[in-house]
Amino acid sequence: MIIRATKKVLTANKIKPQQITEQQINNLNEWYVTLISSGYKGKYFLAYVHSKSLLTILTEGKSIKHTFNVFNLRLNALLLRSSFPKALINQLTAATSTVESISTTNNRSILGYLNQIVGHVRARFDMTQTYQDIDLDMEENILLDQLFSYNKKYFVPTSWWNNYIHGNDPYLPARELSQAQKIIKPSELNKLGLTHEEELHMQNQMLKMDLEQKFGKPINLNDQEDMPKLPLFIENEFLKHMSAFEQQIRTAKETTVFNLLGEPKFKATHLLKEPKLSADIIRVTKLLGKHNIMVDFIGEYTPQVIHDFLTVELMEKTVSDMRIPGFITHFIYEEFHPNHELAITGTVNMLINIMFDEEADLDKLKPHFIHDNFMLNDEKATFDDFKHAVNTFRLTHNPDVVLGYETESLRFDQLNEHVNAIGYIAFKNPIKGKRRIKHPFSMALQNDDDWWKFTHVFFEPLD
Repeated sequence: MIIRATKKVLTANKIKPQQITEQQINNLNEWYVTLISSGYKGKYFLAYVHSKSLLTILTEGKSIKHTFNVFNLRLNALLLRSSFPKALINQLTAATSTVESISTTNNRSILGYLNQIVGHVRARFDMTQTYQDIDLDMEENILLDQLFSYNKKYFVPTSWWNNYIHGNDPYLPARELSQAQKIIKPSELNKLGLTHEEELHMQNQMLKMDLEQKFGKPINLNDQEDMPKLPLFIENEFLKHMSAFEQQIRTAKETTVFNLLGEPKFKATHLLKEPKLSADIIRVTKLLGKHNIMVDFIGEYTPQVIHDFLTVELMEKTVSDMRIPGFITHFIYEEFHPNHELAITGTVNMLINIMFDEEADLDKLKPHFIHDNFMLNDEKATFDDFKHAVNTFRLTHNPDVVLGYETESLRFDQLNEHVNAIGYIAFKNPIKGKRRIKHPFSMALQNDDDWWKFTHVFFEPLD
């Protein structure tokens, strides 16, 4: 057997690579070996990857010497459970029975395949709760149907071997094989003798029981008859995320964003000028992203404001030190520095959009109205009065005649507690060729804990 190992494997095994001649290599005996971290401290795997088909065998540990016999056993087990013909099993067993030489990797495309395999395996490892949950049999089964590309063609390891045993070009797409020719198939059984579906169902029930005990109430996910059923693998991922989140939130320590990022050094905003200022904002944003922190600026601000917020104010913010795949800590600048003009304009736009959308539910607007002393045009009104006026307008006007709207000005009182929003709504003119008709509107809003609510809506067509 010819082994081509990555630099990490050669270094970990203290192996000096040997020279290999083409005469030593055949279709069955050349294998690549790369290292995969399990994600658990001190736990690693070696992936033995067949150079042609990319069939992959996983063994525990870093040492080729100590895992080679395990590789032989696991290879034979995979071939048997995947229905490889007996003659081919004998050929592969003979080709991999002893190590002839160990060399370094020599092919960039193979390195790309290895990275692809490592990425897929690590993604599944990250979804496990404990190291013992890793099922190497199932990982090898899944990798047998992993899609790869070769010279603009796509193949999977099973299609490569099925083509090989029928004397076809091994890289022919799987779809060109007849059903009768698909002799080799990935097994659905794991190390417990269960199918993947059976294992997922069992795992999901155990996760639900564990979460129910921790939360003190039933987890009814996928149990409601009137709701569509989630696929088992989606339910499984959701439950694992819930379990990981519960564990992390229970044990997570409080820290600052600055400490979470590893106490990075930032240049003071006033020392940076364009374009270095914008480049540094991108650098800081990427650093935050690596630690699953996202910051949004809804309004438009100068680079100086953005940089100063990211590198000074945000760094002092206290957060939970939680490392959960897919879990994002999200900050919005306007939650620190309310942008009243933006909030008011957004609230007015929402009101107008819902008013002219016949399918929209007007009750969505109710939390945005002051219940006492509300005025509709020049009359005291309730929210139900407003709904009635809008519904009457909808019955007598085609929403297609609305061309657009604009809030032209905001007039605040001295304490910024009240504001008048003034603008217009444009309609098509029923007389062809005439200019559009503009109906002015005026809306008064009151600041209620930085939440702007309507106290007066003046729009003449609602009379």
